[in-house]
Parts: sequence; structure tokens; C-alpha cells
Amino acid sequence: ENAGPLTATNVEVRDTIPAGTKFLSASATAGSYADATGLWGVGDMVAGAADTLRIRLEVTTGTPGTVTNVAEILPLLLEFDLGGSDNVASASLTIS
Repeated sequence: ENAGPLTATNVEVRDTIPAGTKFLSASATAGSYADATGLWGVGDMVAGAADTLRIRLEVTTGTPGTVTNVAEILPLLLEFDLGGSDNVASASLTIS
């Protein structure tokens, strides 16, 4: 979500596929995702806009413990981010 007061231009998110998983598919409400690079090119986001990326993965056989996925907004050149501390999110799944 763009919680800032201005349009964020050329937004990119890095969401690299975690070790121990296999990429199956991705869908996004804006832009496109390239699994080879882990980059989601969102494009411009007006103030208050929110976009979603859904990635389907398969846990590979023999993957022990916990798989953690991390997504982060890449720094925007020439734009000031008032809340830079909220630019990273993660989710973990325990494999048993």
C-alpha cells in the first residue's frame, strides 16, 4: 500500500523464491512478476493505492524446518519515503 501523500513512480518489489521451494505461478493486481529475477514491476501507485502479488510455490521433498519468504520494496530513486520502516514483509511456514 502507498501510505504516502504522493504518487510513487516505477515501484518495484523484490520477492525472491525461498530455498526449498519450486515456483508454480504468480498473479498480480498490477504489473508483472518475473520468477527468474524475483522482481515484481508494479508501476506507479497513487496515494492510498494497494496492490497484491500472489505466488504459488511447492515445497520440495526433503525440505526440513521452516521456509521463510521475504518481500521488500526496492528504494525509489529521487522519491522520499516517509515510512521506510514498513517496506519489508515476511511469512514463515513450518514443514513437518
